[in-house]
Amino acid sequence: LEELQAERLRKLIAHATTTVPYYRRIFVEYGIPPSQIQTPHDLKRLPTLSKDTLRREGTSMMAETYRKRHLQRESTSGTSGTPLTVLMNREAYIYAKAAQWLHHEWAGYTHREWIGILAGYNVIGVSREAPPFWTTNYAGHQMHFSTRHLKPRFFPFFVQKLRSSGIQFLFGYPSAIALLARHIVSTDDHLPLRAVFLSSEPLYEWQAEAIRTAFGCPVFNYYGQAEKALTATGCGTSLDMHTNMELSVAEFIPDEKIGDKVRVLGTSLLNFGMPLIRYELHDITTLRDTPCPCGREHVRIGPVETHSDDYIVASDGSLISPSLLYFPFQEATGLDSSQVVQDEINRVTVKIVPNERFTNEEGESLCSEVAGIVGRGTLVTIERVTEIPLTANGKFRFVVSNISRDVLRNENVTGTP
Repeated sequence: LEELQAERLRKLIAHATTTVPYYRRIFVEYGIPPSQIQTPHDLKRLPTLSKDTLRREGTSMMAETYRKRHLQRESTSGTSGTPLTVLMNREAYIYAKAAQWLHHEWAGYTHREWIGILAGYNVIGVSREAPPFWTTNYAGHQMHFSTRHLKPRFFPFFVQKLRSSGIQFLFGYPSAIALLARHIVSTDDHLPLRAVFLSSEPLYEWQAEAIRTAFGCPVFNYYGQAEKALTATGCGTSLDMHTNMELSVAEFIPDEKIGDKVRVLGTSLLNFGMPLIRYELHDITTLRDTPCPCGREHVRIGPVETHSDDYIVASDGSLISPSLLYFPFQEATGLDSSQVVQDEINRVTVKIVPNERFTNEEGESLCSEVAGIVGRGTLVTIERVTEIPLTANGKFRFVVSNISRDVLRNENVTGTP
């Protein structure tokens, strides 16, 4: 793996320094001949690449050997609250999918079995008040459940459908699946599955424990981003993950602010369309130096912390995952940053740092979409601010709710941990 990683890194560096304007300039400015980058250890001689730099440099980050229309577009705004689009060649996209399929194979999922999906897809209209709260992809053996309807009064319908549908696996957001699992546990029920795949959010031990108890199966954690700069896959023995060394280089930077934990940098070895070298992921993890019980020898990390986002508490007491709130902001071009804040049970404030492209129409649309997610009975307002404060650890929190912390401390609240 290390030899393959080094070989692919050398090819990437040679390509980037001859075809990408940004990296041609960087290597000259730093006085580094490309031949001096032979192994992942040598990457430390180069500067890191921030999201702000990626936005600012624009097309100078793209390889001149590719036409823009031939590249895959991936957009993200989740952890920063600011839209960002990354381009990649088809091979990089396919390899990232292959990493997910490898992950599935570790759990015995071959894509021929039925799987339930609890993610951010817009499955049905948010106003629906009676089942079905799901739709079926028969060709893919997938049943997509509406996470927007994960409310205590609807939980029994979800459980009944999962039980009757022959589903053997679940995939989705930790916060969504954990809410359903907590309901199953609270009713002394049990719904056996073969495995649960979790991704797109930080995974906490209380969530994993509820899921294991409710579904009686191992939890397979997954780490990745829309930029596909670094992926890591869990083997089911713990919440730890193995980095996919054949796809990327992971670097871990100590920071005294976060104690024994490390900041994470990623270098995609396969994105030749828009190379991301030493890309700052703004994520935190813990390095594992003991052998994994599964026997795999990839570099191993603990659960990844992205941001300390909270749930939003709807007026009916149900909890809304922060992941659902990311979607209205993905296409917003007039925002430099944004944050969703809840200080009262029936009020949500969307704080925005607007730029010159922001319009009143965009603000009204944003407010309307957020209101559609949090539901009737909750007032949503827009507040313009000059900046969004970071946490003491330098992390961005996209959703802040003092209400949900109070709810989550209450073991007697239906559907909540």
